[in-house]
Amino acid sequence: MLSKTHIAIGVASSLTILAPETIQELCPIVIGASVGSILCDIDCKIGVSKDAVLGRTIATILSVAALYIDIVAHGSMFEYFMQTHIISLVLGLLIILITGYFARESEHRGFSHSLMAFGLYGIGIFLFSKPVLLGFIIGFASHLMLDVLTYRPVQLFYPREKGVSLKICKSKSPLNTVIMIFGYIWLIAVCVLYYQHFLVLLPKRG
Repeated sequence: MLSKTHIAIGVASSLTILAPETIQELCPIVIGASVGSILCDIDCKIGVSKDAVLGRTIATILSVAALYIDIVAHGSMFEYFMQTHIISLVLGLLIILITGYFARESEHRGFSHSLMAFGLYGIGIFLFSKPVLLGFIIGFASHLMLDVLTYRPVQLFYPREKGVSLKICKSKSPLNTVIMIFGYIWLIAVCVLYYQHFLVLLPKRG
């Protein structure tokens, strides 16, 4: 699956399931889902995969924009960083970085796509930035589920070598294109609905 597909479905599913009511709730969900939906593919080397570069660029732009809004609005992430003990933040960040290092050095769809890595990232994020955790979980899980549909096995139960594959579609098959288009339509529809929702919440002038 392409990174754009993973991000679209990851963010759309997170917003649909978690249904944020305020901007303060929206921002951490967008960050968690954006990062979670492509973090599995940290094992794709930038010099080899243009899709990996595009995916990381999109996720970075979404995350930076959402983080900026959260800081300006003194949202849940801002408050969490201000109120959480430095030891928890440092420990969480270390767990994320160490897990990310081993995931990056693993074979594609190996440790990086495993439930073990999923759990370690979850613990690290819980300590480092708890507000983004639910969005991250949904984004990461959606990535795994989409990859399991393809022919290349996913080592969900790493270190067990045998991977999981439903062999429903190939990366360049028509079904993959259908899933990609569905993801874009779903994300656009969700964004339109939330734009209208938050527009109503804005204070009226005059």
